[in-house]
Amino acid sequence: ENTDIQNYFLGIGISSGSMKARVSAYKKIDRLLTPISVISPESVISKYAEIGEGVLIEPYVRISNGVVMGKHCVVQSFTSVNHDQVLGDNVLVGCNVAMAGREVGSHSTIADGSTIGFKKKVGSNCLITDGAVVTKDIPDNVIAYGNPAKTLPRKPIS
Repeated sequence: ENTDIQNYFLGIGISSGSMKARVSAYKKIDRLLTPISVISPESVISKYAEIGEGVLIEPYVRISNGVVMGKHCVVQSFTSVNHDQVLGDNVLVGCNVAMAGREVGSHSTIADGSTIGFKKKVGSNCLITDGAVVTKDIPDNVIAYGNPAKTLPRKPIS
């Protein structure tokens, strides 16, 4: 029995522990297992794009020149990632998303039907809700919604 990867279920992930413990466990798993990328043959990816390891790219996705995609990203169907974008690690991009921005920070989610405007930046740990239209830069750790996208006010945790 390998005690380094206890509580790991293939396809489900770490079942218990704090976030710090989970991140540590995933790093150990990445050293033991080589992450594989799954890229649909129906997708179009520029030969000048850089794709990280362990990504999932679904059918009918278009990734243009100069795109840099981090590790463990998911890009769902009918999405267009236009030129010179940088996607951090662990980014989820939903279906039918149009991206013309500059950067999406790590651990962010861009939900279905959203649009990221030309040269706009989305920070780390952000959620862009369904159908949101990003017309200005979005700071780290916020939820953005609507057209044009507004951010929810941050409230301290008491």
